[in-house]
Amino acid sequence: MLSEERNEILTRVGKGTPLGELLRRYWYPVAFTSDLDDFPMKQVRLLGEDLVVFKLEDGRYGLLEELCPHRRASLAYGVTEPEGIRCGYHGWLFAPDGRCLEQPAEPPDSTFKDRITATAYPTQELGGMVWGYLGPAPVPELPRFDLFTWDDVMTTAREARQRNIVEAGKGYYHRPVQGPDWVQWYRSFGGRDFDPQSGKLVFNKAAALRYYRWLRAGVDGGVIERDRLNGDWNRFFQPIADGRVLFFSGGTWNWAEMEQQWVGTKGGEQWLFENLGFAPHPSYQKGGKPITLSNPQAYFLSAKSQNKEIVMRLLAYTTVPDLDAKHAIGSAHLPVLRRTAELVRDRFLKEVSYLLNYTTFLPPHPDLPKWQDAFFRGISAVESLSATPEQAVEVVAAEMQRTIGDKIIVE
Repeated sequence: MLSEERNEILTRVGKGTPLGELLRRYWYPVAFTSDLDDFPMKQVRLLGEDLVVFKLEDGRYGLLEELCPHRRASLAYGVTEPEGIRCGYHGWLFAPDGRCLEQPAEPPDSTFKDRITATAYPTQELGGMVWGYLGPAPVPELPRFDLFTWDDVMTTAREARQRNIVEAGKGYYHRPVQGPDWVQWYRSFGGRDFDPQSGKLVFNKAAALRYYRWLRAGVDGGVIERDRLNGDWNRFFQPIADGRVLFFSGGTWNWAEMEQQWVGTKGGEQWLFENLGFAPHPSYQKGGKPITLSNPQAYFLSAKSQNKEIVMRLLAYTTVPDLDAKHAIGSAHLPVLRRTAELVRDRFLKEVSYLLNYTTFLPPHPDLPKWQDAFFRGISAVESLSATPEQAVEVVAAEMQRTIGDKIIVE
C-alpha cells in the first residue's frame, strides 16, 4: 500500500507538484477543432488548471488561463476578435500569446496594458485536434504522431493478403454503386470540391490522381476486387458478415442493416460490437485530418427557401434530443446534436457520436450530381483497368468542363 506521502506525489498534478511538473513537459489535446467551429471558445480543464481555448478568424488558436487577470471574470464569456479574445467584463483584449492589447477604460496615452499579461500557453493543430503545451521553455516539438493514413490501410491490407489472412480482393471494400459518399474519399486525398468565394464547384486534378492511383494499387496488389463496382449490395454485406473482409468503408446506417438482415443469428448487435469498430476515413498524409460525410439537406435551411418558417419548425422538432436519438438509434445514423449522445443511454450512439467531430457536408450546388457522375466514372475506369489513373483524371476533368461549363474550376 502506498504511503500518504507517495500517494500525494502520484495524484497531485497541479503547478509546482512533482508529477504536475513532469506531465507539463508534454503536449496534450485540449479540444477537437470542430468544437470551435460553431462557437469559437471553450472552457477546458487540464492538469488542474482552468483554461479557455479559442479560435480567431484567421485560424489561429489561443489557450489562456480562464480568469481574466483584471477582475478574474471568465474569459469563456468574452468574445473573439481578429486580434484576440476580449473579456466580457471590462473589455480588456488579450492576444493568443497573453499580451494585453487594449484596455478601453484607460487614457489613450496609458502604458498600463504593456505591463499586463494573461497566462498563455502554446497551441498547435494536428489531426483534427488543438494541442496545448503547459510546461516551461523551450517548447518541444509536437510529435507528428503515427496517425493511420490511406497508405497504412493499403500496406496493412496487402500484408494480410500476402499472409493469406484474407482472400484476394477482400483487403478493402467500398460501396458497390454510385452515391454521395465518393466525395469524402476525394476530400481525404486533399481535394476541394467547392469554392465559397465564387460559388463554383472545384475539381483538383492532383487530389483525384492521388486517389485513383491508390485504387489502382489496390487492384494490382490483390487488395481491391477488379469488379468491386458490381452494383450488388448482397455481395458487399455477406463477406463482411462472414468476417472475410479486413477493411470496409460504409455509413453508420450499415450497422442497423447488418444487425437486422445479416448477423441476427450470430448474436445481432452484440456480435457487431465484438467484431466491428468505427473510425473516420483517414487522411492521405501524416498529420492530416480524418473525415466523415453528412448530408446537408438534413441540417441546412437555404436562403432561397420559400417556406423558411415551416423548415425552421421542422428543424426545431427534429433536433429535440429524444426525437434526434429515436431516429439515430432506429436507423443507425449519427445524431444531429452532440448533446443527444450525452442525454441518452445507448451504447451505439455514444460510441459513434465522436465522428461528428470529423464530419463534412456536400456542397449545396445544383450541378453537384454532374460532378459526382464524372468522378465516379473515373473510379470505374481505373478499377476495371480500362484507363490509367492519369488518363482517368484528364477524362473526368474534360467531362466536368463540358457538362458544368463555367460553374466549375479545374485546378
